[in-house]
Amino acid sequence: MNITYISSENIPSYNADSLQVMKMCEAMIEEGHDVQLIAPIKSPDVRLTATDAAQLYSLRRNLTPAYKKCGSSIVGLGWYGLMARLSSLGRLAYTRHIAHATVCLDTGASTVLEIHWVPSEGSLAERLLKRLLSKQTPRLRIVTNTRAIPSELAERFPFADTEHIVPAHNGVDLARFDSAPDQNEARHILDLPKDARIAGYVGSLAKDKGADTIARLAAGMPETHFVIVGDRGGGLNELRQTAAASGSDNLTTPGNVDNADVPVWLSACDVLLLPNKLVPGYHNIHGLWTSPLKMFEYMAAEKPIIASDLPVLREVLDEDVATLVPPDDLVSWMRAITELKNKPMKAASRAKAARRRVETKYTWRARVRRCLDGLESA
Repeated sequence: MNITYISSENIPSYNADSLQVMKMCEAMIEEGHDVQLIAPIKSPDVRLTATDAAQLYSLRRNLTPAYKKCGSSIVGLGWYGLMARLSSLGRLAYTRHIAHATVCLDTGASTVLEIHWVPSEGSLAERLLKRLLSKQTPRLRIVTNTRAIPSELAERFPFADTEHIVPAHNGVDLARFDSAPDQNEARHILDLPKDARIAGYVGSLAKDKGADTIARLAAGMPETHFVIVGDRGGGLNELRQTAAASGSDNLTTPGNVDNADVPVWLSACDVLLLPNKLVPGYHNIHGLWTSPLKMFEYMAAEKPIIASDLPVLREVLDEDVATLVPPDDLVSWMRAITELKNKPMKAASRAKAARRRVETKYTWRARVRRCLDGLESA
């Protein structure tokens, strides 16, 4: 199939959304599709070469975006979508932006719109989505990254044929983790404590991601070393200060790293943390609608996982593959970390079960097949 992926994400970027776009495009190519990737020119104007893409995103396929100008206003976004559409006549349009999907569908393209969140009520995005859902045309397929999103859409738009929305959780590139160094070598490479018990987190520092929980754990568990990899969302200095409150030096915060290095950081850890939560007054995308890439990377790394007991995470995780605890119950998190240390066979069993599950259900290529099954080019 001939596919034009119209990205609204900055490429290159440390943003997980950027990685998701690149891995989806690579998987489409590996599934035999002809893929054209179009990305926005934003400020600063940094463009990605094929070599840079391979290094930053751990790609095996040659994938170089074609860049087009894109403003931040709805007019600028619409113009970018139209220019991208004109570059892709006769091809299936694939996008994660509602405005771009609207332009493509209105100009005759078969279109896949991938949705990772539900727009705020009364917003322009909600009005555009309502218009798309009302069309009920076979030229439009809507893909979501969780089952929670179609349920919310069915409640908000009862007229829409939400039964044909395709839920497809995110995925992982298993090969990257199969070649990762072992724990001792990873700790040597990263200059992490050789003999410490290490609990790790990789990802954004947005409020509903729960990185503050890890900083509080570090303050309360000086015998455990903690790692927070990432700096998107800000607040890293505050996390460092919180962790240092106990007077111990048990938190490593390298900031953003290339995604190619993530398997090394995960390999260095004994247990991996996924502390998403709901924050009053916050948009809570990561507490309600998330399908976090780190969750699948944790599973692929075959490490014990402790995760917040949230409905959206339970779509993938359960007690067979992870330890699930209340998001803001710090005592429960401490107890879970200690229990996995004291019960290594139980921890290893869950880690192996998680790896088996991700191998059979959550690769990028499997996701592409689910998203595109039965479609044809425009």
